[in-house]
Amino acid sequence: MSNTGWVDMSLDTVPPEGEVVMTRDSGGHEQPLKRMGNLFFFPDMSMYVYYVPRAWRELTDAECDAEITKLEAKAAADAESSRRSIEAMRATKEQQ
Repeated sequence: MSNTGWVDMSLDTVPPEGEVVMTRDSGGHEQPLKRMGNLFFFPDMSMYVYYVPRAWRELTDAECDAEITKLEAKAAADAESSRRSIEAMRATKEQQ
C-alpha cells in the first residue's frame, strides 16, 4: 500500500473494484472511496458520491489506519445509537 502515484481516470484506468482508494476530484479535494461497478461509495458504503473522481491512488498505511479508526468509531456510535433506540421503543411499549 505504499504506492503514492496518482492514476488519471481519464485514461480509462479505474481502481480495483471493492478496494478503498484515495481519490481526487476536479477541484483537488481528496477523499477515500470504494468503487463498486460504476459508482464510488464512502468506505462504510453508507452512500455513493455524485461525481466520478479524476484520479486515484492506493492508500498509504497511515491513511488505512486512519480509515480503520474512523470506521471503528462509527461502528461504536451506531451501536450506541441503536441501543438507545431499542431502549426508547421498550419504554414506549411499557407505557402502552
